[in-house]
Amino acid sequence: VSASDLILSDSDACGIASRTVNKSLFTCEDVADSPHTVLVTVTDVNGQQTTGLATIEVRDNTDPEFLSAPLLAILNGSGVAASVPFHNDTCGVANIVASPSTVSCADLAGDSNATVSVIVLDENGRSNSGSVIAMVVDETLPVISVQ
Repeated sequence: VSASDLILSDSDACGIASRTVNKSLFTCEDVADSPHTVLVTVTDVNGQQTTGLATIEVRDNTDPEFLSAPLLAILNGSGVAASVPFHNDTCGVANIVASPSTVSCADLAGDSNATVSVIVLDENGRSNSGSVIAMVVDETLPVISVQ
C-alpha cells in the first residue's frame, strides 16, 4: 500500500515534496492480526511534516485451488494409490479432504477411472470444492514363485 492510496487530500502553499507510509507491505501473516494502524507522513518542500494514522484491513480474498485435471493414480505393490490432487493457496492450505482418499485395484474395472470429491480449506477459512477424475493405473508386475 502506498501513502497516496491512504491520503484523501493534502496541500501545502509551497508544495508537497513526499508522501510516505511506515508500513507498505502486508503478507498472509498480517491477516490474523488485522486491522493494522499505519503512520502516513506528508513532507513539504521546506521539510515541514504532518502525520496521520490510517487503518489497513488485510484480507485473504483468494480461494485455495486444486488441480482438477485428471489425476494419474499409479497403484503400488499393495494395489493402492493416493487420490489427493495437487493443491495450493497463497496463504497456505490448512486441510484437504479427498473422498475416496485412496484408489485400489477395484477401481480398475470398467474405464479405470474413479471420481474423487475434493474439499480444500486454507489457513484463513476460505474453501474450494469440486471433483477430479483419478485415472487408475496398475504398473506392478505380478509376482511368481516356482519350485
